[in-house]
Amino acid sequence: AFEPNPENLKLFLSSQVESKLSNIETHGVAVDESSGLLTLSVSHSNGVSKPLGDTPTRIMGSTVIPASTLDATLNGRKVDFLKIDVEG
Repeated sequence: AFEPNPENLKLFLSSQVESKLSNIETHGVAVDESSGLLTLSVSHSNGVSKPLGDTPTRIMGSTVIPASTLDATLNGRKVDFLKIDVEG
């Protein structure tokens, strides 16, 4: 599971522990076309991630989150099931 929103990640991990689900690998990063940093803007949804940008105002008004590619994170491992819920 990939969950870049820190608040949603806490809920997900708590639910995972409570449900005793040991077959889920959880990553607190966004999946993007390249590894790096993104800004996460959260209002009334789960959030929208965008490139980091070059203005302090944009960075200060958002949460900075890490991003990774699927290839980099999986590092050649086989995936049996992939569910994608795209935001933004």
